[in-house]
Amino acid sequence: TMYTFSTKRRNFEIMKLKQVTIDGYRNIDFTTVSFDTSITALVSPNSYGKSNFFSGIGFAIDFIRSRKENKTRMMCLKRNVPLNVISPSKDFFAEFVLEDSFENKNYLICYGFSFAWINDKKEYGIKGEWLKYKENIGKQKYSSLIDRKEEAQYKPSETGRCNKKILLEKNELAVNALSEQHAVNSQLYNRFYSDINNMKAYVERHFDPSQFYGLSDMFYPSDMVPDDFEDIATLNYFNVPRATYALKAKYPEKFDLLVDAFTKLFPNIQSLSVERIDLGKSQREIMDSNQE
Repeated sequence: TMYTFSTKRRNFEIMKLKQVTIDGYRNIDFTTVSFDTSITALVSPNSYGKSNFFSGIGFAIDFIRSRKENKTRMMCLKRNVPLNVISPSKDFFAEFVLEDSFENKNYLICYGFSFAWINDKKEYGIKGEWLKYKENIGKQKYSSLIDRKEEAQYKPSETGRCNKKILLEKNELAVNALSEQHAVNSQLYNRFYSDINNMKAYVERHFDPSQFYGLSDMFYPSDMVPDDFEDIATLNYFNVPRATYALKAKYPEKFDLLVDAFTKLFPNIQSLSVERIDLGKSQREIMDSNQE
């Protein structure tokens, strides 16, 4: 599974995700992952929560981008309530550390929020929210822009303090309200608000060997297949890894073309290797041989 993160901006600059923390989501119990290199891999046995962690990131970003009525629905999604017996009904928590730039200066931004899932008493709602930043040089200290606990406060200008109150509903984030109301007199702060509100997450699962991600639909109908690829379309392999291996074995020139395109799209990947591994007899073959 490949996971990418981005934010829209007209000049195509990208705000970078440096670290993310998720807590109180399905079987995830306060997990932090840092993205200090171009590629970060999560490795663990099955059912340890890798997919749930990525799902939690997407859920948090969707929550930020959703309207108030949809936020209410999301806080009531019982299938996402924590599963661990050590943390029953634990509040959802998400925190992002981001790297952003503005007018030739580089900044670190820490934004997060928490909310209570719906419970037996039908109580739920946003409980905390924070936004702080610092210039990314030396040992700078963070300055608060949003501080929400029992009350919500924000910093209205670069010369002010984080003490101006803002009234929010229990399904409303300050980062949304301040951006919509244009309540802040600072281009820098408004840039931060805009970038947070425009975060996106994308999960690419086409490297998964599951038959669920079949290739037959990708190659058909036949009139959509280029003439010089018609022979490949007839292979009808069930997933990307097997189809790629068949491409390498039967059409090496086209496989080299795929590798060249892949390494140009992902310059940090230097090579692509597809090998067939013999795992011995299948369980069905073993049972059939025993019956004989």
